[in-house]
Amino acid sequence: DQNITVLSLRVGQGVSGSLLIGNNATTRSVTVNELLYVNTGASLTPGAFNGTHAIFILGNIENRGTCSFYNSSASKANVTFNTTDGNILGTNPVTFNVLTIATSKVLTTAVAMDINSHVVLNGTFNDGGLTHTVAGDWTEGASGVRSGSGTINFDGINPTISGNVLFNNVTFSGAGSASVATGGTFIADGNFLVSNGTVFSSLSNVTVRGIFTV
Repeated sequence: DQNITVLSLRVGQGVSGSLLIGNNATTRSVTVNELLYVNTGASLTPGAFNGTHAIFILGNIENRGTCSFYNSSASKANVTFNTTDGNILGTNPVTFNVLTIATSKVLTTAVAMDINSHVVLNGTFNDGGLTHTVAGDWTEGASGVRSGSGTINFDGINPTISGNVLFNNVTFSGAGSASVATGGTFIADGNFLVSNGTVFSSLSNVTVRGIFTV
């Protein structure tokens, strides 16, 4: 029931254990300086009370159980990676609300990610050659970079892409209206797929270097 800063945080002993972020309507802040580890059979989730908590990772996440920073649209935790060599490791996907990579920082993932809100890149994101789903917007600052051979699947209703963005494969499947903001560039270095009745529009330059499918 308070804000905490820890060196490492391990959830689960043996094949069980759980950690709820927030036990009332007060929003909390958790800072992990080295490793956040969720063991097999264990779980980390926001609590049932409404609130948007803040998680700061200065090292790595390793998930072998259930690691979700999203409980509902009212109960969630936004995660910021603030490390020059951050990794998401383990065997199971990780679910986020807002995912931010701080300026000049680096995040590499070895597991799939499901992002239920926005991605904010002010540093470098290496996608690990995997497919990641994003329900909200994708914003890249001046030092934001996405690298890797993976796929970003926008499955939300009305995502907006902002900044000078370079994807490998990219899919829009949310059945709404996807758009590229004015003043940026949008490059798909691989394939570009628009499906499920999604309407894609852009007021900036769009370049597709692979297969474009509508």
